[in-house]
Amino acid sequence: MAHENLRFNLMLRSGTDPLYGTQATLNPVYSDQAYGTQYGLFADFKPKDMDKVYKDFFDVGELSMRIQNYSGAITLGITKISTVYIKEFDENNEMNEFKIDGFSKRHIKLFVILQSLNNSFEASETISDKEPLTLYNGDLLEILVQYLPAENKFSNIDNVEKNDAFFVDHKYQVRDGEEISNRDDTHELREVIAITNAASGIRVITTNNSEDLDEKLLDVGRVGDPRCKQKMSDIYIV
Repeated sequence: MAHENLRFNLMLRSGTDPLYGTQATLNPVYSDQAYGTQYGLFADFKPKDMDKVYKDFFDVGELSMRIQNYSGAITLGITKISTVYIKEFDENNEMNEFKIDGFSKRHIKLFVILQSLNNSFEASETISDKEPLTLYNGDLLEILVQYLPAENKFSNIDNVEKNDAFFVDHKYQVRDGEEISNRDDTHELREVIAITNAASGIRVITTNNSEDLDEKLLDVGRVGDPRCKQKMSDIYIV
């Protein structure tokens, strides 16, 4: 079986479902290794109307995520659930290779920001009425992880020329003997992620035109993050 067809199942449950509020609503959506630590991300999409029985579509009221570090010396934490991009595809798009039963032709990209040496294991965002989020049966969810640099007190990333960092964040820095330096693209990557991380709330953007997307944000999400990772989920409303 091609790896494109091996995905997680994201089950969305109405507030009236007997299993709502139990561990059954916490869905695995991502698995990877970073900084030598194997970890997984779990998501809980809470309904906007707790008394409504959702069937073909699901209005999201709140989105929560949890990280579980499984092995490795470096603890990873969540700093923010930042952005949702919703993109609709035509019949000729490459995403059709995923062969989802009842594919809605919608690709949902969810950006999550993590940080090394961070022990914040949960994050949640309320979906605003100004930028609502509605999911449908057959939507395809992709998690895009970005990494905020380790705090300056560990990495000395703001004063790297001192060469006295306790921790060299290899996604942004390089050690060469006694010298520690920032990578050439460190400033731009930090700027994009810092702005996103500091923003209030979560952004929900629906577009049919790729030119409408923030390409800098998307480029950061693509770095070292190929589609064949364990980061794709089929969405089902149960």
